[in-house]
Amino acid sequence: MELRQATHLTPFSIKIGEEPNVFGNSSETYSDRVHACIATLIYGGKAKYFDDSGRANLFERIGIGNIRNNLMTLDMSFIEKEKEKQLAFLNKIFSE
Repeated sequence: MELRQATHLTPFSIKIGEEPNVFGNSSETYSDRVHACIATLIYGGKAKYFDDSGRANLFERIGIGNIRNNLMTLDMSFIEKEKEKQLAFLNKIFSE
């Protein structure tokens, strides 16, 4: 089996506050940071997560619990339904 070097993957460091811009414009993110994966996913990209942090339970909640093993994308219709539920809940609380 021949191994090829991926020339399009470049490790880098970013400043605080740049995450949404950098990861939101990424088509794929491979990271040990939950927020990096989430920013890429919510903007329609793919992500793979490399850590055992308890924060990663979020991925189970949004239907991509296998993100540690595979490059994943979000089901945006699921996200829209969850957003509608949250808005309904907040409307109920603030209208009482």
